[in-house]
Amino acid sequence: MDDQHAHLFAQLEALKELCIAQNALPQSEAEALYQTLVEHCDSEAALATAAGVDFTAHNKKHQAMLTGIRKMINEVLHERLDVFSLIRYVDYWFERHILDEDKHLAKALGDS
Repeated sequence: MDDQHAHLFAQLEALKELCIAQNALPQSEAEALYQTLVEHCDSEAALATAAGVDFTAHNKKHQAMLTGIRKMINEVLHERLDVFSLIRYVDYWFERHILDEDKHLAKALGDS
């Protein structure tokens, strides 16, 4: 899980740099980040299920995040939201989620 987190942070940082350089959201990179987030959420769900850990609340947070990010990507692409609002949201959400949620999940997985 930590390797996935590191990869997600690196991917987000690369997207930030592109956004700053282009002052726009590169759609293919945004979609790639979104897909990586989906895969990460799916892998956490699979790990929890395999370990018999209740993942219901955690999964609801994932789904809300994915829905929010999808909406924001669309808003940026249709020029109804600036790209940096999206970047701030993803950055904040991801950092907070790892600190507040994923560490508890890792402990639960380790305890199971």
